Amino acid sequence: MENNLILLFLILALIVIFNLLIKKLKLSKQISNRKIIGNVYENKKFLFTPAEKSFLSVLDDIFEQGFRIFGQVRLADVIKVKPGSPSSERQSAFNRIRSKHLDFVVCNENDLSIVGAIELDDRSHNRPGRIKRDTFLNQALESASVPLFRHPVKKRYDIDDLREKLSDVFGIDLAINSDIPNSSKNQADDTVNYDDADEPYSLDSSFKL
Repeated sequence: MENNLILLFLILALIVIFNLLIKKLKLSKQISNRKIIGNVYENKKFLFTPAEKSFLSVLDDIFEQGFRIFGQVRLADVIKVKPGSPSSERQSAFNRIRSKHLDFVVCNENDLSIVGAIELDDRSHNRPGRIKRDTFLNQALESASVPLFRHPVKKRYDIDDLREKLSDVFGIDLAINSDIPNSSKNQADDTVNYDDADEPYSLDSSFKL
C-alpha cells in the first residue's frame, strides 16, 4: 500500500513538472517572437500615393462596367515561371519577380481573368536603377503575353485620350456607353484635373533584378 502511494506521488510530481516545462517553453517562445519582431513597424495609412489615387479615379471612370481594378499587385501573382525548366533556373526566375509589384492590374469582372497591367511613372523612373527594373518588367510581361500600359504622372488627364490608348494596348473596346449617365464624372471638356498628382512623393526604389 505504501509503495502504491509513493508511485502515485511520483506520477503526480512528473505530471506537474511536465506541465511547468510546457508553460516555460511557451513563454520562452513568446518572448523570442517579440524579440524577433521588435518595434520596427508602423501603419503606412494609405495604400496609394496621392498621384496613384488620383490616377485610379481616372481609371475608374474609364473602366466603368465589366472590369475591376486592383492596386499594388505582386508581379508573381500576374505571371509565373513556365514549367519544364531546370529547378535552379525556375528558382532564379521566380526570385526576379517575387518582390516586384505593379501599380494597377485590370481584370474582367465576371471571372477576374487578367486584361492588362498599368504602371504610373513618376520622376523616379528616370533613375538608372528604376530604368533597369522597368526594362525587366516590360520584357517579363511581354514574354507572358500580358499587355502593359505606361503613363507619366500629370496634373491633368484627358480621359478620351487615355481611353483610346488603353483600348489599343489592351485590345478591348472602352467606348462610353451612351445609356450610362456620365455627367457627374467627366467635365465638359472631358479632361479631369487632379492637383494632387503634382504633390511630391516617393516610390519604393529598392527593387532589384
